[in-house]
Amino acid sequence: MPVTPNTRALPIGVIIGVFVATSPAAAQRPTSAQALATATAFLESLATIEEGGAAPMTASRFFAVVRDDAEPAPRCGATTATTPSARSALLACLASQHLDAESLGAWKKASRRRLKGPLAGMDMSRIAQLERTATLVTRHTACVGQGADLIVAVTVEKGSRTPVVAAVLAQSYVCGE
Repeated sequence: MPVTPNTRALPIGVIIGVFVATSPAAAQRPTSAQALATATAFLESLATIEEGGAAPMTASRFFAVVRDDAEPAPRCGATTATTPSARSALLACLASQHLDAESLGAWKKASRRRLKGPLAGMDMSRIAQLERTATLVTRHTACVGQGADLIVAVTVEKGSRTPVVAAVLAQSYVCGE
């Protein structure tokens, strides 16, 4: 089609870029409010794990780790579950750790600097990856002899509009008084 004063030709790169940006299959990050609501519901449902409460709220690739600086190996996980049976085992372990939704808040850039203990050393690259791909919710318990952190990553998988939990990272550590 000839370019006339009434028509404009768009470069092919612009057309492709618009198509990719508006593709319904592209995954989106939930808002902070959606992530907080999803993380709260997920943590509360861990108490009903026997009835399968938390399983529908997990991503198809679900990562979890619970660390304690007094133990060399993680209490739970440090693995990605991709099958229903692996997710169930990981969720059962998380349920045994009595993680609660009390005092959850939005992750901020300063949240990374507050991390101490095992997560700060072993899992920072995973946390950085989650910062790019998910909306993070956190709880930090200031250190007064014993500190603790909980990070829940919430995402929306491709082809869905429902936020799901993609990762749970938790730790407890002893610190100076």
